[in-house]
Amino acid sequence: SGGTNLFASGVFTSAGGLSAHGIARWDGIRWSNLGSGIEDGGGRAIGISGDSVLVGGNFVTTGGVLTYNIARWDGSRWFGLGNGFNNGVYAIALDGTNIYTGGQFTGAAGVPVNRVASWNGQSWSPLGEGLDGDVLALAADGGEVFAGGSFANAGGVSARRVARWNGVRWSALGAGVDGVVRALAVRGGQVYAGGDFIQAGGITV
Repeated sequence: SGGTNLFASGVFTSAGGLSAHGIARWDGIRWSNLGSGIEDGGGRAIGISGDSVLVGGNFVTTGGVLTYNIARWDGSRWFGLGNGFNNGVYAIALDGTNIYTGGQFTGAAGVPVNRVASWNGQSWSPLGEGLDGDVLALAADGGEVFAGGSFANAGGVSARRVARWNGVRWSALGAGVDGVVRALAVRGGQVYAGGDFIQAGGITV
């Protein structure tokens, strides 16, 4: 959500009887669209950065603009972030002015970014060697980024489906979990994970 607005994204073509392709805004009273929205796919992740709305997913165009799986809405128009990604974006996390994305992608404009990347306002950069499987969840706080998904290794280090990036290198969160991580949150140094697992660090959860 952003202020008094709630944003929803997915595979749909209308909201509240109004044409809204893949993304819509609820202002507490009614639904509205964001231009012509996602025209050829669906959204999988949303992030709010100031007055901008970021959406990631599996698509090529938003609002008639070639955006390749990630796009920004400034309140009136859609823009791409660089040349986007070569595959789907499934998670977006914000930390100050930093934008982090995770998904199934392995490249952005020819730059290797193995399933996780950061945006500096002009271009995408990798987070080390990245991950060896899909990223389905991200959380960021105080310069640290936490990733969850279906991977087994992060930056060449064994990290079972959840890992931490400290700005320099990847590390595991204990023994990890025994199933896919689909949601993450971080607050006050505590990390919370949800997904298709039964054990975390060898403990039944």
